[in-house]
Amino acid sequence: PEPVLYTELYAEFLETYYLNADGAPCFRLIYLDGDDVPELAVADGYYHFSCVYVYTIRDGEVVNISRDGYGFGEYGEMYYSEGENIIFSCYSSYTYGDYLYLSYDGYDIYELAYFRKEASESGEGDDFYVDGTQVTEAEYNEARSRLPTVETMSPAGYSTSSLVSEEYIALLRADDPVCYYGEGGPF
Repeated sequence: PEPVLYTELYAEFLETYYLNADGAPCFRLIYLDGDDVPELAVADGYYHFSCVYVYTIRDGEVVNISRDGYGFGEYGEMYYSEGENIIFSCYSSYTYGDYLYLSYDGYDIYELAYFRKEASESGEGDDFYVDGTQVTEAEYNEARSRLPTVETMSPAGYSTSSLVSEEYIALLRADDPVCYYGEGGPF
């Protein structure tokens, strides 16, 4: 049998699960790992608890590689280091920020480092945590400096993707580069 192209598998997947979904989901092809098959990043919206779900092709099937089935990031955005298997996922509120660095080995997602910054109970300054252990601000900053910064990573999500629509699914099937880099967002 003739092999099925990833563009066709992803197009069928988007048609089945996202084409008529609420919230105007967006998609983009990204190169998370170093192989020749891009991953599919789908943002399910742009509000605070919107995530980016990442899919890959395994044994001819589209598979969700997002950790425990949950997406990455918030406001429909996440960051990744192209070809280096690193994802940066952030969740925040008025009183805290959780910053998670993850690694993808081609099959599973693993935690590289977890950082948390929260307003102290005393109301003076912030409390800092690295992998669940309270540390000083200097130790926190030093630990974060050993990992890629958001400024050096690529965004994937609502603001850098194409709307899931018949038009963009057709471009995906045609392997048009707009699907790799988005159209600058749906706005």
